[in-house]
Amino acid sequence: KFKCLSKNTNRRFNKLRFSNSIYALKTDEERNIKSTFFDFKNQNILEKYFGFKYGSKIYLDKLNSFLGGGACNTAVGLKRQGLKVSVNIAINENEGGRWIKEKLRKEKIDLKNIIKVQKESSGFSFIVINDNSESKDHIAFSYRGANKYLKVPKNLKEKWIILSSFTGKNWQKEFKKICLIYKKKKIKIAFNPGSRQIEGGLKKMSNILKLTEIFVVNKEEAGALLVSRYHYNHSLSVREILETLYKNIKALVIVTDGSHGVHLYDGKNFYFQKSKKVKVVDTTGAGDAFLSGFLGSYIKTGNIKKSLLFGVTNGASVVSKIGSQQGLLKK
Repeated sequence: KFKCLSKNTNRRFNKLRFSNSIYALKTDEERNIKSTFFDFKNQNILEKYFGFKYGSKIYLDKLNSFLGGGACNTAVGLKRQGLKVSVNIAINENEGGRWIKEKLRKEKIDLKNIIKVQKESSGFSFIVINDNSESKDHIAFSYRGANKYLKVPKNLKEKWIILSSFTGKNWQKEFKKICLIYKKKKIKIAFNPGSRQIEGGLKKMSNILKLTEIFVVNKEEAGALLVSRYHYNHSLSVREILETLYKNIKALVIVTDGSHGVHLYDGKNFYFQKSKKVKVVDTTGAGDAFLSGFLGSYIKTGNIKKSLLFGVTNGASVVSKIGSQQGLLKK
């Protein structure tokens, strides 16, 4: 049985679709590692921007509403593979919470660990998709709301915890709770850190990293983690990235690289799985789809190659549809 934990969860996504983005390339002199990501190919920072004119009215082509967020996406993905799943999220039942619970109930997700909050509304996000982009780039405007009050349950009976992004100020405190639970029950941890953890760096995550079985980041996040700690002034190969992360984590290290594929290192062998070619409609939830696909397959088979293939297949299915859960594959 799995428990999916995340403060970046249970958001009701409104997806807005409109056009025209502005691109800017920062030089080395303008680099700010804390707020941007490192480009290993040319050691420059590439940022993409949507541009809006002050006072203008933007007309939308389409508007869709879906359930999303790291914990919910991963929970649904694992459940569709036939696994027993519980989700630990925080909601306000009077502010979208009932809608969230109903969506999860339809997927037959265990709801006993949902925390009810009255102080703030349930988390909510606008996802803006650039239809003019071949890769269908998106921007998320996120309101955390009730997610700030998420607490890790003390009486966990699950065999695995899938830990997603914790965005509140007390994320390190919650991680310590997970460490205590681990020592008592020897649960296994799959960790996909969020922006707050990436900004904190490897040192602030060290307690949870020691216990992590599977560690997943994308290439830009991996670069930010390593540059902030080791201050590299040269381009790193994917192999160097994997080896350096493994030295700090001692777990299955997975680095996703978008349409280029996925890399994995287990301390002995390097693995690569190229991405599936599909018509991309919406990239929201692609990482969560890969994680649930890989993890579900790995737990059932223990086969890394088969699990990588199913992970990228699951991700490809999701990006071919609008919404972060519509394309999640069933067993």
